[in-house]
Amino acid sequence: GATGMVMVFLGGANLAWLFSMAACGVSGVVGLIFLLPHAMTRVKVWLDPFSDFRGKGWQGAQSLMAVGSGGVWGLGLGQGRQKHLFLPEPANDFIFAVICEELGMVGAILIMIVFAALILRGYQIALRAPDRFGSLLVAGITTQIAIQIESMNTLHDLDAFGLTIVRRYCLLVQNYSRQNVSSLVRTCLNHIDFHYAEDLSLSQ
Repeated sequence: GATGMVMVFLGGANLAWLFSMAACGVSGVVGLIFLLPHAMTRVKVWLDPFSDFRGKGWQGAQSLMAVGSGGVWGLGLGQGRQKHLFLPEPANDFIFAVICEELGMVGAILIMIVFAALILRGYQIALRAPDRFGSLLVAGITTQIAIQIESMNTLHDLDAFGLTIVRRYCLLVQNYSRQNVSSLVRTCLNHIDFHYAEDLSLSQ
């Protein structure tokens, strides 16, 4: 997929061909979205997971709730609540949402900085490789790692066309830059409505 396209580009392919392939791919995906009802439904839920809170939007809504409740400093390592029966797959697909809840905005940003440094270092090694094969090898491995990091904790298990929890978190950070922490958490709770209170009462 994406790694192959990057490798073809690094191998010296004509950009016109790559852009043509990308345009065809995007056109095909957009066409399928409008032709297939279930695909359009997934897009709508991706845009607003709270519109189907107890159905297809459950995973996305729970992940946003985890991110929003973490605030700036988080609830503390191991003190997250959403991973207990609310957030699906907290140990793998939605691990970043758990990190945001427990370590907050600060911890999440630090982790993203570490990943960014890892990726940049990988490409530096690729540029300094003694031969072309080694350069392409390291660049391919680094690209694969970068794509896996970018696609980790996707909002809807990668079936909502790749919008990641990292991007959602950036939106919340932008909101935080305009408001204080309590306003950010209050905004998330307003979306949650009374359903979340019902779930908490059932869990107790």
